[in-house]
Amino acid sequence: MAESSIPEVNMRSPTELQAIDRATRKLLTMHHTHHPKAAVEGLYLPRCKGGRGLIELESLYKRTTCEVARFIERKQGRLISILRERDALKKSHSIQGDATRSRNALHLDDDCDTKDVKTADQVQREARWKEKPLHGQHPKIMDKPSIDSDVSYNWLKKELLNAETESNILAIQDQCIRTRNYEKHILKLDVEDRCRCCALCAHDHPTSGSPLEHRSWLQLHQVLNPLRT
Repeated sequence: MAESSIPEVNMRSPTELQAIDRATRKLLTMHHTHHPKAAVEGLYLPRCKGGRGLIELESLYKRTTCEVARFIERKQGRLISILRERDALKKSHSIQGDATRSRNALHLDDDCDTKDVKTADQVQREARWKEKPLHGQHPKIMDKPSIDSDVSYNWLKKELLNAETESNILAIQDQCIRTRNYEKHILKLDVEDRCRCCALCAHDHPTSGSPLEHRSWLQLHQVLNPLRT
């Protein structure tokens, strides 16, 4: 096979992939599948971590590029040598160059595999989620040793609710729905943010020590329990 017969691969830039991801999120919002104020990080985290389980193109590109670069580095042969030489001549978006940038951003070594890249990317995404002053309160609460995250996210893993209901519940968890707590701490309005039923702070009733946890919340869980069977 002649060198000229090897087709050129048109690599998309990260900016183009980010634009496609934004367009996807816009469609999800238009169809009420993703709340416009909910955390973007939650969309791409697995459901067992409290996310929606979508695949982000930019992250997929990073994993694929790192795996292809690893394959090229390890394999030998005339065609592989030609591919390696052609890739080295590219001024931008070469396989090796993009893979190196992706590994450096994720603090990984050159011998990492797809699983390592996926895990590191997920860890960084969770960290960004927790760093947010408003949206990050829920994942921080879920890290408490007294909370079983596997059981708490069981409803997400079973996917029994429709997409709109699911997005609304997650938006409430992200505390981006306009509640009294949101008005006081985010909008800085002069309002009382205590619960009208128990007179305690109401933004995290399901995971707090509120008296409602043993009454209203227990009744709510009993109603939802048949959905989990």
